Amino acid sequence: MSKNNIVSRKEEIRILDRVCARSEAALIAVYGRRRVGKTFLINEYFDNRFAFKVTGTLDQDTAFQLGKFREELERKWEKSIPEIPTWGKAFSLLRDYLDTLAEEENKVIFFDEMPWLDTPKSDFLAEFSHFWNDYACARHHLVFVACGSSSLWMVKNLVEDKGNLFNRKAGILRLRPFNLAETERYLERIGIRYRRQEVATLYMIFGGIPYYLRFLDPSLTMTENVDALLFGPNQELRNEFNVLLRTLFSTSPQYMEILRALGEKRGGLTRDEIAKAIGASSSGDLTEKLTNLEMTGFIREYRIHNGRVRTVYQLIDFFALFNLRFLLGKPESNPHYFSMFVQTPTFIVYRGLTFELCCALHQEQIKKAAGFQAVISTCHGWYGEVDGTKAQIDMIFERKDKVDVVCECKFVDGEYVVDKKDFLALTTRLEAYRKYTNGKRTIVFTLVTTEGLKPNLYSSVFQKTITLDDLFQMAD
Repeated sequence: MSKNNIVSRKEEIRILDRVCARSEAALIAVYGRRRVGKTFLINEYFDNRFAFKVTGTLDQDTAFQLGKFREELERKWEKSIPEIPTWGKAFSLLRDYLDTLAEEENKVIFFDEMPWLDTPKSDFLAEFSHFWNDYACARHHLVFVACGSSSLWMVKNLVEDKGNLFNRKAGILRLRPFNLAETERYLERIGIRYRRQEVATLYMIFGGIPYYLRFLDPSLTMTENVDALLFGPNQELRNEFNVLLRTLFSTSPQYMEILRALGEKRGGLTRDEIAKAIGASSSGDLTEKLTNLEMTGFIREYRIHNGRVRTVYQLIDFFALFNLRFLLGKPESNPHYFSMFVQTPTFIVYRGLTFELCCALHQEQIKKAAGFQAVISTCHGWYGEVDGTKAQIDMIFERKDKVDVVCECKFVDGEYVVDKKDFLALTTRLEAYRKYTNGKRTIVFTLVTTEGLKPNLYSSVFQKTITLDDLFQMAD
């Protein structure tokens, strides 16, 4: 096994180590957003040594998929195989081939993009279930890895299946994008050492997606890299968002409509608000689409308190946010667009709003830095009107010990300076929330910013300060 090229993924490697140490057969399900590194992880972990590997192809029929299966089987078995008419025959041949391999040897079967193999009326899933239950699960030293970017298919048919594959999984790996610390580590691996503010800016454009980060050129500055990949003459990632949508959500244009609606409302929308925005009914079909978007890591579900609890959906994929705001549907721009644009008020505002989301995705780092990681807490937003004062707070950690950690997130160059205007706005908002809680909870007002808080006449409004360096720490 080769693990030296794998950056982070410690928990996933731990699960793979545990499963592969057993002698009995194991079924491993791997899923997550496209480009997040699923195939790379499995290829590297097993050092590309598979008894058999086949990859599904998007938008191809059963005959095409079976043709690719036959080609791979011929290559591994080193014998000619007639055309395979059905998946039942395909799995029967796979059984025959596996029986020729030594029983005591580890045998790894890898079906990559497995959902794409399950074409309409192909009976793929039924035949796979029969293959596993009738044959594979009784073989020693056999590991079957099922991998897919269609997270809804993977969860419905493998992870949470209550039928033929119920309780058959030995390992479930949901790969998520890198966090800030992992992104920095990956950049260092490819020879890039930027200031942490620059790494955070890159993170808020490309997200922690290894496939996108691998295109960065160590000889270029941060802004030059963004220009080269999204605005320059080669533009390797200019059309990536369209490709991503087509491969993940080709079944319905409503996916794009949902993302557009959420992109315009950064604070999130309720289910009914989404239905209204896209002109659809709040039905089971919408539920399935929201579930798919959530499982693929594009959106999150979170709660806002205002006397009652509202559940809203928020777009959290940074690459999608940037594309929706600055690229999608816009004509080709000059190759130095981002370098000129990065210091404009428009991008500074965008970066500030996006930093709030970045903080929301690093809650464990914030809890650790604030010293309450061991205390049970929930995180939610709040908005309301108290004594005629309207106020909104995007991140509140409600602790079980009756302490509320109220967070204010500010992405600025250098230390954050609280001026009189900010001080009045902050204290007004804080007092509104204090009245909302009827003074029954202790409030710790916490600043999350880039390089700290500059002491002055108004800085005492904050009790604690958390910096970008804290967000770059790995949570326990």
